[in-house]
Amino acid sequence: MLVPMEKRHADEVGKLHYLHVGSFLKDLGENMCICFYKNVLESDSNFGFVYTEGDRVQGFIFGTLDNSKLFMHLRVRLTLLLALLKKPWLMRRVLCRYRKEFPPFPERCYMATAKQIRGKGIGRLLNLKLHEEFKNRGVSTYQMRIDADNKASLGVTQKVLGGIIMDEFEDNGKRRYRLEVTT
Repeated sequence: MLVPMEKRHADEVGKLHYLHVGSFLKDLGENMCICFYKNVLESDSNFGFVYTEGDRVQGFIFGTLDNSKLFMHLRVRLTLLLALLKKPWLMRRVLCRYRKEFPPFPERCYMATAKQIRGKGIGRLLNLKLHEEFKNRGVSTYQMRIDADNKASLGVTQKVLGGIIMDEFEDNGKRRYRLEVTT
């Protein structure tokens, strides 16, 4: 079942993020991922959807109307600071990314599905639902980043959503694309 993401989903979404999304949140640990979702959902500009089977979250997608405000919540900042103090070798990388990669635009930020449900069209459903929500909120274009080797996500974004690759970049040893989608 596909339902709007709520704070009650934060623990399971944070764990899925930690297990399946390559990001600096993951690098800072599972608790940082959980804290992020518990707090960013308090803002009206952040939203997402979860796919559940039974009472378990098996997939999620998360978007924002203003990427530059994602890490403004005080609890997220404090947890980020504490996590960085425990992993100082990540501090430079995170601070550089924090300054460069969060311009004020709408973005599909994160998405993951549990391995056991992949290949069943759940990622496509999640993307379509988020796309519809951006459109309902008056967003004409939004961006996303996708790993170059994630052929399924690239296919859905380009063929189903009409996404266009804007640029290619290297992130922590992985080749990624930045895409723009028009609603």
